[in-house]
Amino acid sequence: MEKAMKATLASMTVPLPAETKVETTEQIVEVQAEDNEQDLKKRQAERFRDLLRDKYNEGKISSTCNWEHAVKHIQSDPRFRILTKVSEKKQLFNAWKVQRQKEERDEKRLAIKKAKEDLEKWLQDHPKMKPGLKYMRAREIFGKEAVWQAVHEDDRQDIFREALSYVTKRDADLNRETRKRNIKALAEILESMDQITYKTTWAQAQRLLIENPQFADDTTLQSMDKEDALIVFEEHIRELTSMSLWSSLYPVISSDPRFDAMLTQDGSTPLDLFKFYVEELKEQYGQDRRVIKDILSDQKKVVQVDTTFEEFSKWVTSAEKGLVVDYGNMKLCYNSLVEKAESKEREAEREEARKKRRQESEFRHLLRAQQPMVDADTEWTAVRGKIEKEKAFIVIDSEEIRLKYFEDYKRSLSEACSHHHSVSKKKKKDKKKRGKRSDKESDSESETREKKKRKKRMKEEKDSDDEKGRLFSNRCNFLEMSSELFSLTYGALVTEMLQDYEDPKQVNIRLDKIGFNMGTRLADDFLAKNAHVPKCTDCRQIADVLSKNAIPAYLGVPATVSNWSSGDREFSLIIENNPLTELVEVPSSLSALNYSQVLAGAIRGGLEALHFKVPFSILIVVHSDLLRIFWYFVKTL
Repeated sequence: MEKAMKATLASMTVPLPAETKVETTEQIVEVQAEDNEQDLKKRQAERFRDLLRDKYNEGKISSTCNWEHAVKHIQSDPRFRILTKVSEKKQLFNAWKVQRQKEERDEKRLAIKKAKEDLEKWLQDHPKMKPGLKYMRAREIFGKEAVWQAVHEDDRQDIFREALSYVTKRDADLNRETRKRNIKALAEILESMDQITYKTTWAQAQRLLIENPQFADDTTLQSMDKEDALIVFEEHIRELTSMSLWSSLYPVISSDPRFDAMLTQDGSTPLDLFKFYVEELKEQYGQDRRVIKDILSDQKKVVQVDTTFEEFSKWVTSAEKGLVVDYGNMKLCYNSLVEKAESKEREAEREEARKKRRQESEFRHLLRAQQPMVDADTEWTAVRGKIEKEKAFIVIDSEEIRLKYFEDYKRSLSEACSHHHSVSKKKKKDKKKRGKRSDKESDSESETREKKKRKKRMKEEKDSDDEKGRLFSNRCNFLEMSSELFSLTYGALVTEMLQDYEDPKQVNIRLDKIGFNMGTRLADDFLAKNAHVPKCTDCRQIADVLSKNAIPAYLGVPATVSNWSSGDREFSLIIENNPLTELVEVPSSLSALNYSQVLAGAIRGGLEALHFKVPFSILIVVHSDLLRIFWYFVKTL
């Protein structure tokens, strides 16, 4: 029975592999058919893209045209009918447009980059590009060249400055290397000429050099600076001085046949002779110093702190008796006279400072003794007539210094009064509070109080800034106030903020905030007075309204727009003849201060009042009368 059952089961399982094999083959055929269909679609899509590329190259279609325009030019081509569905054709066309626009942007960027590189290389190699060349002159010389016209004006100026810096540095390096080479070559020629001794004059040496074939064949050496040549000659004939060392002299004379001959002689060695000679030169220092002083006295020359040794050497050697002065002694005498001049200058500066302190102290005592007493509101004109005959008044030479001492005195009175009435009260109040606190007060409670103090202080600073902004806005009417008064008023505001914060970056932020608040209020005024201005829907329209309507109306100066990028969402707004800097010069120590940041903040505030979101604007002053503001629009609110 068991054998029969096993045989039955075996007969049932045998056909199964054959059926599985049939199903697998059918699946393979279906997959191959699907693959063939996908390959066919890919080839059809590629042929359709070839059609679009060909028509683009022929100029029939562009990356910005719509589907209806493109169909007119591509429907007659047989490849247009490769795809049967219109939706597939549109999908491929739109994908090709996006890709083509990206490629055009890349090509444009690469073309601009290459044009800049070509212009920079061209300027660096041009023979008319010389150090000191001005941009206006360069524009006249190169203005008609294609490589010059291929670059935008702003970029062209930057490239010109970089190329000019490169050319200046290159020429300076070349001149330095040429000078170094000429000095070395002349020293070698003089070393090889036995006719030149310590008794040879410079005029005789020049005649000998002309007759020297090595010098006559070197045209570069013949154009050497005459002063450098004279210095080399003097160093050659005066190589051994009172400051010379045997270790420096030995390598020079050891190869000379005369040194070897000296070694075979009895008596003093070359080292002994060297020591005797140097000692004689050192003993001669007193005599040389007296000769130098006589020469300077005859020529009425005085050694100052900034007097160079070359100048000093010329003064001494210009006299006949100065030619015998040892070079080392001359150097020692020069160092001594310069140190003496420095000591006198330091003492004079200290004496002048002490004199000014005494004058200010006496002037303050004079003001303090006046009746009625001088206070923070007293005017200079009311005090001057009373004290103009006093000695403390007369000894001060300048009226400006007297006025400065008077203002400093009033400021000290004001600060002392403020300190007495506010700080002392605050200290008493804090002292009472501390007396009531428990000695077991926890650190967490102290931290909480400290946070409250900081928060209160920040609120006071914020209120102070808001108050300054309101006062400045109320005092300044762009349309009615003169540009001079407006500039001075704004300058006083910036000066006060610099004194409060002492950090130009913090002042930039505060100025932008003040301008932002002003701009939000000016937005309604602008709309009321310019009803003809249409509603802006994109960044180009906004830039156009700013440059042609808003800025000329409120600042009275023209403005231009340039440097569009980031899909027409970023641009530069250039304001010429900046009214804020008309009477102001920002010192170089405040290079981090964006003095005109209030204008950028005002424009930003006006735009956000009209529902256009912009971040903190970046402001750069290119020149004293040129203002450039970079804008990036985030979104429309």
